[in-house]
Amino acid sequence: MAVYADLKDKRVLVTGAAGGIGQAQVKAFLKQGAKVIGVDRRESQLTDALLTSVKLDLSDHDALVAFMQQCEVDIVCNTAGVLDDFKPIGETSEADFADILQTNLNAVFTITKHLIQQNRPTRVC
Repeated sequence: MAVYADLKDKRVLVTGAAGGIGQAQVKAFLKQGAKVIGVDRRESQLTDALLTSVKLDLSDHDALVAFMQQCEVDIVCNTAGVLDDFKPIGETSEADFADILQTNLNAVFTITKHLIQQNRPTRVC
């Protein structure tokens, strides 16, 4: 992996950090010396001196807002996502659909809005 010196000591927020693409992003940023805040509704199995793992359900709007009020980052990766198990829409409950929207859409809006309101340059991926 290439070394990107400009990532060293940057504060990076990665959602969906406990698995899949989010976990791969966490590992990649840590290898570059970034300080990573990994957020997921599940416990992360990763440990590193530069990693702060936060167990947070992004569908809980109030908890997300409270978290973001104390979070300052340089880079954000809105990676968390909920799938519907590829069920036909006729078999998807209103509660499941609401959870999908809250996690996949509303949480991204809330996180991005907070960072913009901080009025500082932030890279979003």
